[in-house]
Amino acid sequence: MPTPGILVAKSHLLSSTTITPETFIHWYHNIHIPDVLASQGAPPLAIHYTNVDPSAKWVNLVAFRLPDINWLGSEEMRKIPKEWNGWEGPGGKPRRGIEFAEITFRAYEQVHVYEGPQKKPRIDIPDDMEEEYDEWMRKQHLPMVSMVPVFRRSTRYTLPPEKRDANWPKILVITEYDEPPSPELMQITRTTEWGSRIIGAFKTTDKQGWSLVKEFGKAREGVDLS
Repeated sequence: MPTPGILVAKSHLLSSTTITPETFIHWYHNIHIPDVLASQGAPPLAIHYTNVDPSAKWVNLVAFRLPDINWLGSEEMRKIPKEWNGWEGPGGKPRRGIEFAEITFRAYEQVHVYEGPQKKPRIDIPDDMEEEYDEWMRKQHLPMVSMVPVFRRSTRYTLPPEKRDANWPKILVITEYDEPPSPELMQITRTTEWGSRIIGAFKTTDKQGWSLVKEFGKAREGVDLS
């Protein structure tokens, strides 16, 4: 049975790079992402964001929607070109994107979708509170957040247990808004006793704001975003 999820790839150019940010984005938008989406069984949708914090380490974030995260280990994925002729090395040999940029990625399994600048909090919570965290999200947090007028939807993902490490929190929450909500509204769930207790139990959080750059592929059947 397919396991839906999301592949999150973050990147920034190396300080020693010889290419411009524009050239790197050209490769991403016109070469790499189309190659990924053209692969058999590939993600139907890719969304590129840029960090709203100019001082942040990670400048770019690309989220690939995965109908089945098992595609990541497939032969079809391994066939996706890693080189580009536009980056010629010694002897005219094509070079790879990782020679110019630091790129890190993780695949998360989808847990829950709640419909109603992008925020992508990655959260670690004690193992013995995961069930209560899930209950709080479904019964209190998301219903309250959905009252924010610009709320669009929130999707929650989790790293498979065998993929977890200290570098990536195990929970990823993507909450989408039509426009940036006010900080006051975003504190709404902290005003409850339950919310304060759950949030206070977080071991780590990495909450960043991302601005939409471009969408690729199909958000749903029949809707082409390219």
